[in-house]
Amino acid sequence: MSNYTFKKRKFSTAAIAAVAATLLCGGASAETLMLKQPAISGSHIAFTYGGDIWVADRKGDHPRRLTSRAAPEFIPHFSPDGKTVAFSAFYDGNIDVYTVPVEGGQPTRLTWHPGMDFVQGWHPSGDKLLFTSAREMTSGRSSQAWQVSTTGGLPTKVMDAVMQSGAWNATGDRLAYQPYAPAHRGSSGWRNHRGGATPPIWILDPTSGDLEKIPHELASDLNPMWMKGDVYFISNRSGVRNLWRYDSKRKNVEQVTSEDEWDIESATTDGNTIIYATTAGVLKEVTKKRGTKTLSITVNTDTPEARPQWKDAMQNLSSARLSPTGKRVLVSARGDIFTVPIKDGSIRNLTTTSGVKENSALWSPKGGKLAYLSDANRQWKFIITDQKGAIEKTVALGDADYVLDIWSSDGKQIIYHDNHLNVFIFDVASGESTLLYTDNARGGISGGGISVGFSPDGKWISYTKTGTNLFSNIYLYNAEDKSHTRITDGMSHAVSPVFSPDGKYLYFKASTNTGPSHVRLDLSSQERPQRFGIYAAVLAADGKSPLLPKSDEEKVTDEKPDGEKSDSEKSGGEKTKEKAVSKNGETKDS
Repeated sequence: MSNYTFKKRKFSTAAIAAVAATLLCGGASAETLMLKQPAISGSHIAFTYGGDIWVADRKGDHPRRLTSRAAPEFIPHFSPDGKTVAFSAFYDGNIDVYTVPVEGGQPTRLTWHPGMDFVQGWHPSGDKLLFTSAREMTSGRSSQAWQVSTTGGLPTKVMDAVMQSGAWNATGDRLAYQPYAPAHRGSSGWRNHRGGATPPIWILDPTSGDLEKIPHELASDLNPMWMKGDVYFISNRSGVRNLWRYDSKRKNVEQVTSEDEWDIESATTDGNTIIYATTAGVLKEVTKKRGTKTLSITVNTDTPEARPQWKDAMQNLSSARLSPTGKRVLVSARGDIFTVPIKDGSIRNLTTTSGVKENSALWSPKGGKLAYLSDANRQWKFIITDQKGAIEKTVALGDADYVLDIWSSDGKQIIYHDNHLNVFIFDVASGESTLLYTDNARGGISGGGISVGFSPDGKWISYTKTGTNLFSNIYLYNAEDKSHTRITDGMSHAVSPVFSPDGKYLYFKASTNTGPSHVRLDLSSQERPQRFGIYAAVLAADGKSPLLPKSDEEKVTDEKPDGEKSDSEKSGGEKTKEKAVSKNGETKDS
C-alpha cells in the first residue's frame, strides 16, 4: 500500500509529493501480461516489455532482458540464423536501426539519418535489413522501403512506392507489403473502420515491376509475412483482428485464427511458425494444425519503476475546488483526494489507496462534506464523506466512466455526467440518480464539455446542449415541473451559463463567429480566432435589464420668485379640500 507524505507550503506554489508503488509485473508464479511485438527463431522468442527487449527459450522459459537503456526499444526481429536480433530504438534523441547478439552485448547502430527508421525484418540472405523511413517524403504520413547492410554503410531505397510495413519471401525476390497506414494510427485507432483508409496487401517483384494484389475488401490488412510460399497477414475482416492466409496458388484468402475478444496486435514468423501478441499482451503460437498455443511467460524484473518512489502528485492533477470559505482546496491528483490549506495547516490525503482511482472531488455548499468517485473493486462508486474523509455513503454507479460536476446550493443534489453524453441528477438523501438530459455531441464546436449550474434556491438548473448545427445552446430546467426551456436561439455558440447571486439573471458567453471553425477540423487555411461576448438573460417576466442606461436628473419642484405665493398658496383651501376628498373618498368639506 502506498504511503503519502507532504511538504507544507502555500498551495499556489506547492507541488504535492506522493510515494507510489507501481507493480509492473506479477509475482514469482504469476503470468506476466503486456508483452508486445514478439519474434521467433528456431530456439528463442523475443518480445518487448516495459520499453526493453527480452529473449526467452522457445517455450517461454528463462526470460532475460536483452536491452536495458533508459530509452524505448521495439520491433525485434531475429536474423535467419537466429543469432542476432535487429530492433529500432530511441537512442540519442532519434529512432534508428540497431542489432545485438542474442546472447547480449553492446547494440550496433546501422542508420544515422535524423528521420525515424523502423525495422521490418531481415533479407533472407541475412546480410541486409529491411526498414521503413520517411527520409525522402516531402509530406504526409507515408514512408518508403529501404535496406541497409548489417556491416554498415549507406542505406539503399528498395522502390519509390510508399510502404508502411513489409517482408521479403524466402528467396528475396518478392516483397509483400502494406502500402499505407489505416485510419488514425493512435493508441486507440479507429477500430473496424470501413472508410477509405483501409490498407490492402500487395506483392511486388522489384526486378520486373510485376504487382499482385491480394483480394481486398473494406477492412484493414496489416503486417504481411511469408511462410511456406504463402502470405499471412493481420486483418479485421471478421470484426476482431485475426490472422489470415493468402494461398498464392489458389489465389484465395482464408481466416487462420479465431480470436473473438482481443485483437491481434502484431505477428512475425521464422518461416515455419507464427507467433503473435494480442492487445491484452498475451503471446500465442500458431501450431502446425492451425490451432493456437498460449505461451505462459513470467517476467521478474528490477526496473526502477517498480520500486516505491517519490512522485509529484501535482503533475497528475485532474481537478481542484476551492472550499466555500476559501480556506482550503480540494484536489484530485494521482488517483487520490487531498485537501490543501491556502495558508495555515497541513495537507491531508483523505483516501491513501493503492491500485484504486479516486477523482472528481466536490465540496458541499457549506464545506462540511465531500463527494468523489472511486473505482475500487473495478466498479465506479459515488462516495460522500465528512471533510476529514470518513465515509458516510457509498452508491454504486454503472459501467461507464463518470465525472462529478457541481453540488447544488441547498446541498440536496449533485450533477454528474458519463462518457456517453448523459447528464444525471444525484439525490444525496436517497442515493438515486435521474437522467437530466443527453447531449447530441461532446462539447460542440469549441469543446468545453458539460456545463451546468444551480440557481441560488436550487429550483432551477442551467445547462448547455449541442444543437444539430453543432452550436451549444443554453437551457433551463425547472426542478418542480420537470420542464426544459431553451434560452438562446441557436444562432450563436453559447457556453458557461452562471446564475447571478440573487437568481434574477443568467449570465453566459456567446460567439457569433465560430461557424468557419466547425469541430476543430475546418476547411479554411486562414486562422480565425473565436470571439465571445458576455450576455445576461433576464429571468423574471417583470425584470429589468442590468444594462439599461442610467442618467442623473434634477427633481422637478414648484419654483417661484422670492416674495411670490406659489399656486397652492394662491388657491387657498381649495387644494387642501381636493386632497382630503382624494384621500378619504368623502364628499364633505375637509
